[in-house]
Amino acid sequence: ICNLGLALERAGQAHEAFCCFQQAAKLDRGYAEAHIRSGRRKCAGESPSAGREAFRAASMADPSSVAAWFHLGVACLVAADYSLAYQAFE
Repeated sequence: ICNLGLALERAGQAHEAFCCFQQAAKLDRGYAEAHIRSGRRKCAGESPSAGREAFRAASMADPSSVAAWFHLGVACLVAADYSLAYQAFE
C-alpha cells in the first residue's frame, strides 16, 4: 500500500497518496516509512500536532530511523517544544 502511495504522490495525487500512507500505517504499526509520509502530509495540511504524533509513532516503530527522529525534531521545533526537539535531534 505504501508503494502505491509513493506512486500516487509522484503522480501529483496527494490526497490519494495520503490515504494509502494512513492505511499502511494502520495495517503495520511497525512500518516507520508509512508513519513518516503520513506525518509529513498531516503537518502540511491537517495539523502539525497530528504530524508530530505520526513522527513519534515512526520513531517508536524504528528507533534507528534517522528520518523519523529528524521529522519529529522539526515538528517539535515548529511547536516550540524545544525539550522534545533536543531529544529527537540527539
